[in-house]
Amino acid sequence: MSFFDYLLVPFIFILREVFHFGYELTGSYGVSIVLLSFIISLGLLPIFMLIEKSKKRNDAIKRRMKPVADEIKRCYKGQERYYYLKTLNRQHGYSPLKALIPILSLLVQIPFFIAAYQLLKDYEALSGAGFLFINDLSAPDGLLGPVNILPILMTLVNVITAYLYTVNSGKQERYQMFAIAGVFLVLLFNLPSGLVLYWTMNNVFSFFRLFVTNPEVFGDAAKRFSNWSQKVELKSFLLRTKLYLRKGVIVSIVLFGVLLAAQINWAFKHSFDGIYLRVVLSFLVSLILGTLSVVAMALTKQTISFKAFMRCRNAKAYGVALFLAFYFYFAARYYFTGVSTSLLMLSLVLVVPLEVISVASLLRLSDRVNRWLSGSLLFFAAAVILMQILTLFALGKGDPLSFSFLNLNVAVHDASWLSFVSLSLVIVLLSFIFYLKDGYKPKGYLPRAGWLIYLLSALYILGVVFFWNPMIVYSSYPSNFDFPAIGFLTNNYLPFTILLGILLMVYFILPSKGKPVAIKSLLIVAVVFLLYSAIIPNDVGVLNVNHFSDERNLAKGDLFYLLEAALLLGVYFFTVWLYRKVKAKRIVQALILVNVLVIAQSTYLAYKTGDFFSKEIDAKAKDEGNPSIAFSQTEQNLVLFVIDAAQGWYMHDFVEEDPSLKDDFSGFTYYPNIMSMGNYTYASVPSMMCGNKYSIANLNKDETRTITQKVSDATEEFYARIKERGYYLTSTIMRYSTIDHGKFDTYLPRWHDAWAEKLNLEESEEIWYTRLWENAVFSSVPLFLKPRVYNNTKWIMKEKSNLNLSELNEYNFVRALPLISDTGSNEPNFIYIHSLYTHDPWNLIDQQNNFIRGVTPYECQ
Repeated sequence: MSFFDYLLVPFIFILREVFHFGYELTGSYGVSIVLLSFIISLGLLPIFMLIEKSKKRNDAIKRRMKPVADEIKRCYKGQERYYYLKTLNRQHGYSPLKALIPILSLLVQIPFFIAAYQLLKDYEALSGAGFLFINDLSAPDGLLGPVNILPILMTLVNVITAYLYTVNSGKQERYQMFAIAGVFLVLLFNLPSGLVLYWTMNNVFSFFRLFVTNPEVFGDAAKRFSNWSQKVELKSFLLRTKLYLRKGVIVSIVLFGVLLAAQINWAFKHSFDGIYLRVVLSFLVSLILGTLSVVAMALTKQTISFKAFMRCRNAKAYGVALFLAFYFYFAARYYFTGVSTSLLMLSLVLVVPLEVISVASLLRLSDRVNRWLSGSLLFFAAAVILMQILTLFALGKGDPLSFSFLNLNVAVHDASWLSFVSLSLVIVLLSFIFYLKDGYKPKGYLPRAGWLIYLLSALYILGVVFFWNPMIVYSSYPSNFDFPAIGFLTNNYLPFTILLGILLMVYFILPSKGKPVAIKSLLIVAVVFLLYSAIIPNDVGVLNVNHFSDERNLAKGDLFYLLEAALLLGVYFFTVWLYRKVKAKRIVQALILVNVLVIAQSTYLAYKTGDFFSKEIDAKAKDEGNPSIAFSQTEQNLVLFVIDAAQGWYMHDFVEEDPSLKDDFSGFTYYPNIMSMGNYTYASVPSMMCGNKYSIANLNKDETRTITQKVSDATEEFYARIKERGYYLTSTIMRYSTIDHGKFDTYLPRWHDAWAEKLNLEESEEIWYTRLWENAVFSSVPLFLKPRVYNNTKWIMKEKSNLNLSELNEYNFVRALPLISDTGSNEPNFIYIHSLYTHDPWNLIDQQNNFIRGVTPYECQ
């Protein structure tokens, strides 16, 4: 993967998850794209607000400096003017580079735009999917033949936004924004309308963002309704009643419009009989709901018990309930065998009261924040609640609900409690920040060594993922890999550096009040990674490139999840206590110790394999030239070909299916499955080499030595017997043994680069570099996230092939055998080949013709 690929991976992941979530809720790809744009815009809103705040502060400084700067420019020239202006800038704490701050708004969006392009450009499901006036989201809209309307609408919205944004700025900034709008028009004009729709809605939301970040551009009326620091108190009962009624009328009109459109659409598709009655009923329903909204708003203001409920300052209880609701939701959603109903019900019990609090918080927003923002949030919340009501109807009915209007398909396909809880959590998130603003007063303790705690936590987390955990796994079975251990350092340094740079950039951009939150968050993640990677075991069996042999162990009982939720809460409160009560110096020392220990452990184990810097045996064979297999036309040739994990009885079926194989194997004797003495290769190979002396029973008699030492004895005796009989030995690695391969007459490496040219092969990618850092993430996260990382064997990077470079080499080595063999030898030859080509994948078909995935070879026998 290139530098930019690594950079885009997290953005593509976020967009893909949000996009799929939107489709699960709506059943419409067009609406999903609109929701995707809205959610990304909403998530970036705090960053835009910081940028605008900084821009306004710098503009104020420039206005104060302008009279003096103009006087300097009038009186001085050349170098003298330069130094006077430089001194003036320094006195006011201003840098000319700060003039580039407005561009940051665009730069922040560019990674998401590129990620959206990568996600949507070849998204097959968009083919033929329509939305409003767009017939196919995978192609340009083509409404006027060669002229595409959507890019023009996008540019129009962009120009209007740019004009309003630069009302109080110079013409130069306005012309720059107009030029950028023109560039996007050219770039997107012939691209798929799905991508153009995403960017168009992004521009629309940018326009509405002006009501929040730049309300002054809309005149004095907007200023009166954009005071963020003072609450509007309506002292007059009549004025308060008028306000409630006005909001109730708006709610009624909006609801009536939606119901009327639905009735007309239904009538066009079915019949206009009774349309007047249905319109009247729609009006009455909208009027009743509008009245109920007025009552709800009045109760929000007037009911003393409700006020006390809303002013509850127990932020810890709220935070714990919110965490548990999300924890059980994700545990249920990502449960390994499918959605867990019991865990989902736990989330539902917690999220319902949280949703009530959230709706009440949103109803009170108009007194505290910008009216446009509160109105937008209320409208979105109402739409989500409507989806919840439809979901409940669908649950009661037992069938999906769907209707359409102007080619806009609204459907509830996923009529399940999972979708209901998902919608509840969306509403909770809408008011989360505002609720905490009332009930949570963070202690902004920022120690002097805070940045060092943040840095060391980041180094530990990223180091475990990309370097140290992969090296520990590597050292457990180094012969399974074709690269040295240091390869993790040389190949994974790029994503490590990118993510570390992003984390550091985020820290230094954050205001002082936000830095303690960032430090504690990263410290909590580091503690969780330490617990799960070093203390809590992973009982999932052997990793076979993509899947674990005991992956079923990912499905734990509910009690385990309850205990893990308690553990994670304990980690949170312990870490917060640690941050507040323990000296930062002690935390830094502990983090240094943890980093040193994990580095020392991983490098020691990797170095102990003898393959830390290079694969010495294979490197030696490659340095000696192109190895070949020698056969003699006059002397005896003996071949022992071990096909690891192959089942002997399959040979009979192969011959039955293809009788021509009998001619190919003429001269060979078929001994059906008598060479294997046990389920494990390392238990069978010694007896295959040296007979009953090394049977399993005799090997087990020696209880003091390791299996590696016993196999090594067998291979040494095997080698001695071959040489005593005067054979020239050509051999691959003798697995599970420490025998010196350098004394073989010809050593065959697992692969030689010269063979690639003979087979006309292109360069392939080593998947273990990626898979082992993904495995490190899997090992380090809590159980409720492990199935999501595992992703049904697709993992994070969604690798779909079981063929990594190592297995391709095993396969291609067998293909290359005829090309690297010759018959020019004049002495007897013994050729020993141990191939892992047949070892994977671990699947079988049982006697009932059921395909079983992830079965080890030992369970097949």
